Amino acid sequence: MAERIEAVALDAMGVLYPVADDLRELLIPYLRSKGCTAPDEAIIEAYRACYRGGAPAETIWQASGCDWQDGALERDYLACYELSTGVVEFLEAMRARSIPVYGLSNDVGEWAPVRRRLLGIDKYFAGWVISAEVGRPKPAPEIYQRLIDLLPCPPEACLFVDDRAENLEAGKAIGLQTVLFGSQPVDGVHAVSDFGELTTHVLAGR
Repeated sequence: MAERIEAVALDAMGVLYPVADDLRELLIPYLRSKGCTAPDEAIIEAYRACYRGGAPAETIWQASGCDWQDGALERDYLACYELSTGVVEFLEAMRARSIPVYGLSNDVGEWAPVRRRLLGIDKYFAGWVISAEVGRPKPAPEIYQRLIDLLPCPPEACLFVDDRAENLEAGKAIGLQTVLFGSQPVDGVHAVSDFGELTTHVLAGR
């Protein structure tokens, strides 16, 4: 019998959004397209200062040497993100069954809510835990504990979905159910290939 699932926590990059490494796959190419000549290392260091330590997002634009344009460049960049196929259908299915959905993501503090609003998914979430706000990224235990503090159920009744096995291991260690997204099983970790399979997995635990 499947374990009961009363809540779901979704990672952002590689789950909600198909891009798994937005720093290297989106941000750096975007900056290069705007004429940025700063070394990759400078951009990476600034990005890490934001998502790991909570530095303001403007730090990234300053490191790139690009004109922030009072936020216009940032808004243009954030509009580059897309949703993974089936996200909205999954969120609608969870809402219809009163299963609260949370977000648990390593992300830049100011970017996360703007991105969700641009893509129209903020209304589906009961809460979010962002690494920049906690001051520790996954897989640090503190970020998972912050999620557990938000849950309306015991951690063992919450399914945590991530595309990185090391993040799932840390979640499992603190009591969460886990599933690997978009991949084959790793060392016995259950995996789903898309949001259709994830929906089936969650409903099997109802």
